[in-house]
Amino acid sequence: MTRSCHGVLGSQSQISDANNARPLSGLIQSESSNTIVLALMGGAKETISRSAIKDMKSLDRTLMPDGLEAAITKELMSDLIAFLLGK
Repeated sequence: MTRSCHGVLGSQSQISDANNARPLSGLIQSESSNTIVLALMGGAKETISRSAIKDMKSLDRTLMPDGLEAAITKELMSDLIAFLLGK
């Protein structure tokens, strides 16, 4: 049975895995009717079966560390955004 859970592609989400009881936080990279691929910090990816998801929620925070925008120059921020967008 496929559990009904929806996230927003590219949104920061937290998923509780019913099998391992371990919460995962990351960006929803892709999803199908059976799985969700979560991009984790550090570049790792985790494919989670929808049937294994106990709970999924969007988070109101980002992966960017607090205060980063104040700590770097506009040029570095521009470079960072270009990198994240794959340009």
